[in-house]
Formats: sequence, C-alpha cells, structure tokens
Amino acid sequence: AFFQTLGITQITEPLNKFLNQLFEYAPKILGAGGLLLVAWIVATVLRAIVSKLLSAAKIDERLGRKAGIEEEKSIPLTKSLSDAVYWLVFLIFLPAVLSALELVGILEPVQGMVDKILGFLPNILTAAIIAVVGWFVARIIQKVVTNLLIAVGADKLPEKVGITNILGKQGLSGTIGMILYAFILLPVFIAALNALKIEAVTQPASDMLNTILLALPNIFAAGMVLALSYMVGRIVASLITNLLSGIGFNSLFVWLGLRTEPAEGGKSPSSMAGYLVLVVVMFFAVIEATGLLGFSELSDLISQLTVFISH
Repeated sequence: AFFQTLGITQITEPLNKFLNQLFEYAPKILGAGGLLLVAWIVATVLRAIVSKLLSAAKIDERLGRKAGIEEEKSIPLTKSLSDAVYWLVFLIFLPAVLSALELVGILEPVQGMVDKILGFLPNILTAAIIAVVGWFVARIIQKVVTNLLIAVGADKLPEKVGITNILGKQGLSGTIGMILYAFILLPVFIAALNALKIEAVTQPASDMLNTILLALPNIFAAGMVLALSYMVGRIVASLITNLLSGIGFNSLFVWLGLRTEPAEGGKSPSSMAGYLVLVVVMFFAVIEATGLLGFSELSDLISQLTVFISH
C-alpha cells in the first residue's frame, strides 16, 4: 500500500504476486503443521503406552538377568522400542505431510520408501520373534544342563584329571552348557535370517552358518578326541611318574653321577618322563583331530614331525 501510494508499480506488482502466492500456500502449510501436530500427539501417546507396558512387564530386568548383562552396560530395551514406535508414527505421517504441501517430486520416492518399510515390518517382527524365542529356549536348556551337571558332580572330574586351569571358573558344567547354548543358537539365527527374506544379506550369512553347522560334528569330534586324549594322557603320565618314582628312577642319574638332587620345586626325572608321555599322547591326538577336521596336509606335517622327533 505504501508503494502504491507513491505510484511505484515496478515494486508493487512483484510484491503483490509474492504475497498472493504466499497466502494461497498458507493453508497448505497450516494443514501440514496440523498433520505434524497430530503425528506428534499420536507418537507421544503410543510411546508412553509402550513404555508403560514394557516397564510393567519388567522386560529390561528379565532380559538383562537372563542374558547376564550388567545393568550399567545394558541398553534399555524399553526405551529403544518406545523410541522406535515414536519415530515410526512420524514416518507413517510423512507422506501425508508432503501431500498436504503438494511436494510431488519428494512425495513419490518417500511414499515408495514408506511402503517398502511397512511391507518389510512383518519380516522383521517374525525374525525378532524367532530370535527371542530361540534365545530363551537356548538359555533355559543351558541352565538346565549346567545345573544337572553340577548336581551329578561333573565339576569334580577336571580336578581329578588336572584340567581345572583350562576350563577356568565356569568349570566343566559351564563349558558344556555354553557349547550347547551355541549349538542351539546357530540354527535359530539361520531361521531368523531366512525370515528377513533379504537375499543379498541372508543368503551369504545363511550359507556361512550352514557351513559352520555342517562342520560342527567334526569340530565336536576333534574336541572330544583332544579332551579325552588329554585326560587319558594325564592319567597315564601320573601312573608312569608314580611308578618310576617308586622304583627309584629319580635317584638313577645321581647314582650315575650325571646330576645332583633336584632343587626344591624343580621337576624330578620321573615327572619329566610322565610329561614326555603326555606330549607324545597329545601329538597322536592332534594328528587324529586334524584328520577329522579335514586338514590332511597339517595332519601329514604333524605326523612327519612326530617321526622326526622320535629319531
């Protein structure tokens, strides 16, 4: 109005066009703002509902306790799922907001992206359910087997054969439980990946897990050969050590003048002989284990090394 009063039409005409376009577009901006407001209200309400339900079910505490995760290091599942629901609502409302603004160039790719995401959600949900159920089953079986082995006194066996340091604090029962836990989770992960139906990702991962799963019997057999050989070798080594010590083998080198009495804490000739027997037993066990794993070249190499050492 000021420029019109001055009669400067060169300025008033573009300004009037700009204002007319702005006022024509204002309802669209208000409509988009209203949709964003509705999306924010719905998202906030749903996030609060999901958070309350999961908190009431004590999901974080139960999953953390089952998984053995320390509270300081754990990521709250309740907050993660609540935030996921919150932003999912905004994602669903996004095409409507863009449509209200009549941004056709952006609307089409965004609409296609949202449709793909919403179409993929059932696959993600199915995979998550398979993974969670499989994980719970694996944890339950692990605890049952571990407690059963503890009850029958399986943890005393490593002390008798002298392999307590190898197993660590968890003992034989905990080690067997963890191995069983891993065996159960492998097919569960394969099923969860197949449920996603992303061939570019799931096919290589499934092939890798299937290869591992097919190799597990040989790995288990090789591990059993090594473990049993070590236990048998320790028993035989202990018998030979005691036998040689009983017949006076420890004094033989002193009588021959080849050495003096061993220092306190040092190894006696009989214990070194027993240790040598254990090494020989483990050499043969490693040859058999590498053969079971299909490492024929390594098995031949160890066999040749064994022959060389014997010479």
